Amino acid sequence: MAKAFKVHNMYSKTGIKKVASTEAQHNALKKLGYVHTPPKKSEKVMARSERTAAKGRKAVDEGRDAKATRLLKRAARQENRAIKIEEKEKNSPLKKKGDAPSRKKSKGYYAEVKKGKGTGKKAGGGMTAKGVAKYRKDNPGSKLKTAVTTPPSKLKKGSKAAKRRKAFCARSKSWTSERGLAARRKWNC
Repeated sequence: MAKAFKVHNMYSKTGIKKVASTEAQHNALKKLGYVHTPPKKSEKVMARSERTAAKGRKAVDEGRDAKATRLLKRAARQENRAIKIEEKEKNSPLKKKGDAPSRKKSKGYYAEVKKGKGTGKKAGGGMTAKGVAKYRKDNPGSKLKTAVTTPPSKLKKGSKAAKRRKAFCARSKSWTSERGLAARRKWNC
């Protein structure tokens, strides 16, 4: 017994999407080179580059040198773009999940939470200066900073520290965990 045909999408090399409503349409699209999975961005750019290069070769055959030069240069740029996209996908940090630096409490990079004891630094919460230094060393270009523990009354209004504190307090309003509350105490929220 044959399976019932399901309506589905099919994609060209350049990413054009068509809906195959019937089995006849599916077979016709298949003959034209359509497949079931959408192409990667680099494949789309490469296909576009091939089309542009073909137009450029045709212009050379017709003797239109200016147009041929323009099209062939464009094809080369598109090909370079496709190569860059492929390299970016290979080197994506999302694929390397195990390489992130440790942010564990046991390694001494976080201040210890002292439930209900004191405010700010005394209460713990957040990363220590040692932890921030290690994280910045492991992640060049990181802008991670320690908490602004200066009391709000001693901060100059509109200063960078005051703005950071205000932004953190607004962002962390809904934190209810022990660590979150300790961090808010440390920031004097």
